[in-house]
Amino acid sequence: MKNLGEPETLHAVRERLWTVEPGDLPRWGTMSVGQMIRHLGLAYDMSLGNFVAAPVKGPPPWLLKFAALKVNMNWPPNVRTTPELKRAIQQAVPQDSLDADIMETAARMEELASGLRYAPSHPMFGAMKPADWLRWGYLHADHHLRQFGR
Repeated sequence: MKNLGEPETLHAVRERLWTVEPGDLPRWGTMSVGQMIRHLGLAYDMSLGNFVAAPVKGPPPWLLKFAALKVNMNWPPNVRTTPELKRAIQQAVPQDSLDADIMETAARMEELASGLRYAPSHPMFGAMKPADWLRWGYLHADHHLRQFGR
């Protein structure tokens, strides 16, 4: 299964990030391209332990983690996110910052792929191992890039 620890997968996701355009419209959801890129960047910050999101109430974390990371299928549209990430992307995103935001997001993605550090847990999936974070990092980016037809 694809993950960011595979150099060819990391390269392909980076290339897809650079194909988004400011005027792209989402196939689902309400985020703009700029908000989506910022959302990915903050989520990678969370995976690295730089941004903390409280655990989310819902189905058992082990079940969500299994369904999201081990079942080989595309994530469905409109998957909920943490309140902290929702609040962070509600801020206005200047369109002229898209290139800089993509560079920052790609750098965080590469840092995750480097394997040097990871957060101990995910707010919905609970305890995470390095392999879990690498799989999540690919699937999360893939989900949002498909959201914008990329």
